[in-house]
Amino acid sequence: MTVTTNSPSSTYVITAGWTNPTDAYSSDNVRTYTPTTTAAQGYGNYGFSFAAGTVIDKVEFGIERYTSASGDTISLYYSVDGGTSWTLVTSSTPTSETLDYYDRTADRTWTLDLLSDANLKTKILAYLASGCLIEGTKILTPEGPKNIEELNVGDYVVGNENGRKVFSKIKAKTTHFLKTMCHEYKGTGFAGNHKVWVDGEWKNVYDIQPNAREYEGFIYNIETELGNYYGENDLLIHNLTKT
Repeated sequence: MTVTTNSPSSTYVITAGWTNPTDAYSSDNVRTYTPTTTAAQGYGNYGFSFAAGTVIDKVEFGIERYTSASGDTISLYYSVDGGTSWTLVTSSTPTSETLDYYDRTADRTWTLDLLSDANLKTKILAYLASGCLIEGTKILTPEGPKNIEELNVGDYVVGNENGRKVFSKIKAKTTHFLKTMCHEYKGTGFAGNHKVWVDGEWKNVYDIQPNAREYEGFIYNIETELGNYYGENDLLIHNLTKT
């Protein structure tokens, strides 16, 4: 069996934000990077050349990457129709540099035409940690659960003080609209880096629930006098306000 591994030799902007995107052509410790959430860069011209009748037994996609902030996500996609539609390969939040290959043989019946330069494209997409909660998140209040988007500065929620549930006033609230990755835990959707109280300590949601899905919409955060508040299923959530 012959194994062929090729890298791209062309790139194009899908959503602006990646600096020096040609630096992603090879693994040489010279890297492309972005400080921009939802920045997307396309790659192509992999230059695969096979003899007629070649049977494709396995197809893998590889990516070497790392994030500089916990909770930031890099996603890899591929397209076999020239970039018209995309299939997600992986979304990950590595804070140390890793090179990983992902087997996508079972995705479809692979033909030589699908691997041609005209059809095969890849895309990298960045989501920066926002530390917020998605629209529709239930927050416990003295009147019962309410959606986070319905709460305002000066309203009261239920928080925890020395192991007791007490009322706590909202001091600040932030709202953003963006496309990001959402980690769901105990009925609550978290965008990026957020901490919850689990087993006697504050833990990052993405460490508890590494799987994520794409989310596009409003995200919200509230800052309370106690520095915490309860969501669904008695989940205690830490304040993390970003502007």
